[in-house]
Amino acid sequence: MNKRGLIKYHLSQLSLRELLRYRLLLCSGEPNENIELDVVDLFKYPARLETSYFDNWQRDVLKTLFRLLDEEFQTSSLMDKKITELLSKQTFSEKDERTLLLFENFMVSLKSNNVVSIHSLLHNKLDNLKF
Repeated sequence: MNKRGLIKYHLSQLSLRELLRYRLLLCSGEPNENIELDVVDLFKYPARLETSYFDNWQRDVLKTLFRLLDEEFQTSSLMDKKITELLSKQTFSEKDERTLLLFENFMVSLKSNNVVSIHSLLHNKLDNLKF
């Protein structure tokens, strides 16, 4: 498998929390990105996590890892080791820590029994459309 394929496989094995951590550690300099605002928006628009955020975070991390990993790897375990080394050299900023805490709170609220998702009138109309 080529480097891109190995990285994609590695990323596909990550949980949402792990992917966010990778995104914060490796892609902190992305222009026009405010991950903290994205996470805050999840409280109002939880569907974004599945419809766009997950894919965007995965794409950003893939791009960055492809650039940072300047060698080809024979096995995924060698690449995993190199990624672990890369991550160990990074630290979270205060803002990143706050973002992670917000995300944890969002995930807890998502699994809570007493939280109900309220859809707008437009969203309800879209749900009722028959194709």
